[in-house]
Amino acid sequence: LRTRLRPELNAIVEWIKKETPAEARVLFEESGDETGFVYDGAYLSSFIPHWTGRDLSAGPINLYNDRHHFAEFHSGKFLKKDLERLTDDAIKNYFRLYNIGAVVAFDPVSVQRLQSVQGLVIIDRRIGPVHLMRVNQPLSWFLQGEGKVKASLNRLELSELKGKEIVLKYHWIKGLSAIPPAQIVPIRIYDDPIPFIKIIEPPAALTLRIHW
Repeated sequence: LRTRLRPELNAIVEWIKKETPAEARVLFEESGDETGFVYDGAYLSSFIPHWTGRDLSAGPINLYNDRHHFAEFHSGKFLKKDLERLTDDAIKNYFRLYNIGAVVAFDPVSVQRLQSVQGLVIIDRRIGPVHLMRVNQPLSWFLQGEGKVKASLNRLELSELKGKEIVLKYHWIKGLSAIPPAQIVPIRIYDDPIPFIKIIEPPAALTLRIHW
């Protein structure tokens, strides 16, 4: 049992905390038995949001069939497929859909494939086999419409909303409600099995919460 991380892993955490944009998600490539636990035997992504305040796309490797882990990235696989088999357009579209602002990747095929998409990523730093990349794309939590988003536990605070319909880069879930009341509908995008949040004729500001 260990309670401390190796300096190399702390350096990865510090880079995410200090060098990645707060207005976007980090795409973090996890490692397990199939790639020898690159992060010194730890599922490092389990700790990243708490230690850095950054949102991740997906997260730790899922050990059972959960549809919500469609976007997970581990050991060369992204969106349940070998990353090298995805087209440039598919990679760029999903990076936009999930609002990816930075990537942490170690698998040589993953790194090579992402670098092959012209203008998409720039390697900012390398720590052992782990490549820390910046993503070159406009960052926004909105697929449709405009506004500001503040996310916290069971709470999305939306403000300065513009547009008759807005679509958020957040997943819809049963029990989602708005204060003040607004019409919320699920909308499927690409192959993601979990729909995203669409709000029709929203007020200028509202808060979304899940009520069970």
